[in-house]
Amino acid sequence: MKTRMQQVRLECSPLPCTRGMVQTMVTEPRPLGSGIGKPTEAQPLPNGRGSVAQRSFERHSRRRAFTIIEVTVALAVVAVVSVIVAQALVWSMRERARLATKQAALELAANILEGARAEPFDKLDKTWADSQTIPSDMADLLPEGKVAVIVVPLAKEGVKRVTVEVHWQFTTSVPGQSVQLTSVFSARSAKKGGTP
Repeated sequence: MKTRMQQVRLECSPLPCTRGMVQTMVTEPRPLGSGIGKPTEAQPLPNGRGSVAQRSFERHSRRRAFTIIEVTVALAVVAVVSVIVAQALVWSMRERARLATKQAALELAANILEGARAEPFDKLDKTWADSQTIPSDMADLLPEGKVAVIVVPLAKEGVKRVTVEVHWQFTTSVPGQSVQLTSVFSARSAKKGGTP
């Protein structure tokens, strides 16, 4: 009878309760008149794991902050990712500079060949070839840059081959690089007696 009244009073109570608390109160009745209106201590569960309130407090108190191990692992992950991103940025900038240098060398070689096309055929010789240099506006793009121009007359009369090679040393750790362009020029002559 006492157990049933306590169970009914607990079930009608406005305070939230869990099933374990109901079982505790039902299976362990209190004597009449003891502790009514006084706060009661939480009773341990039959399985010996402590009361529901104790377990709930322990669960919440364990997860209040990060542990040192969690912080250390997080910092290690951030450091590894930062190093990878920094290396990718450095590699990207180096590759961009290398491509800009190669583009400048190709442009210089093409400009020299265009200049050879504009020259009279009989002036395409060793003297003209030796006079070709790197312009001052491209000197910064081509570190340690050198231009080699070779003019070779071919077996066929009135034909010359012009080869332009541009050398540069981008960094001391990388071997020197070069680009080479070749073009064939022939003597130009105007036809006489033609009609416009």
